[in-house]
Amino acid sequence: MARKPGKISVSSLAAELGVSVATVSRVLNNRIGVNEEKRQEILARLQKYNFRINYPRPRGVKIAMVTEHSSLSSYVTAVLDGIYGYSRGTELQVNVLIYEKHIGESLLSILRDQQYSGVILPSPIWVSSQLEALAASGLPVVVIDKTVPIDGIGCIDHDSYAASRLAVDYLVSIGHRRIGYLGDRHIQQQKQRFRGYLDAMRDHGIGVKPSWCAMRPYMLNYMTFGYTGFGRLIVRAPELTAVLAFDDDAAIGAISRAGEMGIRVPERLSFFGFKDILPARYANPPLSTVRYPMEQAGELAIRGIHEFLEGNGRKPLPRLMLPSSLVIRKSTAPPRKDPLLS
Repeated sequence: MARKPGKISVSSLAAELGVSVATVSRVLNNRIGVNEEKRQEILARLQKYNFRINYPRPRGVKIAMVTEHSSLSSYVTAVLDGIYGYSRGTELQVNVLIYEKHIGESLLSILRDQQYSGVILPSPIWVSSQLEALAASGLPVVVIDKTVPIDGIGCIDHDSYAASRLAVDYLVSIGHRRIGYLGDRHIQQQKQRFRGYLDAMRDHGIGVKPSWCAMRPYMLNYMTFGYTGFGRLIVRAPELTAVLAFDDDAAIGAISRAGEMGIRVPERLSFFGFKDILPARYANPPLSTVRYPMEQAGELAIRGIHEFLEGNGRKPLPRLMLPSSLVIRKSTAPPRKDPLLS
């Protein structure tokens, strides 16, 4: 039966849907107690009528920024700076939610239980298998640093492959050809950076020796890997004149180890990183890097969720690819002429 003209209310919506007022209220306020199939039916009707509650909420609208680790990396901190920079002055209440993959409960179940209205996932490797369920939930979901081909999920990504090529092209332009690589094969973005390094070297007519590359063990901290990985790398390949690290933290760890080994940077060896985290600017020497605007990514993610909620789901979530740019500091110089290690 068609709905009669008139003012739409929670009661009239409940009657039209054949559910209780409490059920509609639970969906409106992101509370548990409604199965996902029924929740989607109610959400679709709410969006059709562009229905919004007209009473004050007892709290702000909760948004989860989900991370896997209790120790926040410089990358996650930069993303959070962008998120909080936008959310201040809005009704959005952003919380950091630590979700470890070994726990038995799904992320969606936790989000429902804690009444979150949206979620931001930076580099969501550990919840990839749950993205379909999150997309179908009706919650606005924005992924950072990963392009997800799933309807209902927004993405703020950057071209890791092109970023790596930028760094190699610059190092070759100032005379380097023996360029080593500190890398990671566990994350898709890092795989793309490694492929960019290999392809750029090949396009410059440079054959990469296996000894020029060191890859991070899965559980090792990035900075610790830079420190230990560089020590092994440079002993295997003392002919290197420059080292490209997949991450600024790894590059900073490598520079620390180089200093302990008596290797002057950049007089004897140049270093290049990725991301342009704040500590990169104050490393000794300041680190040359490929800048990815992480704060902007966080701001665009939370803005997209806010506009989605304000428009009652009528404005699509963002799907953007942000540009990278070179930041040249004092950790790079033309290559030395004398042997690195005597």
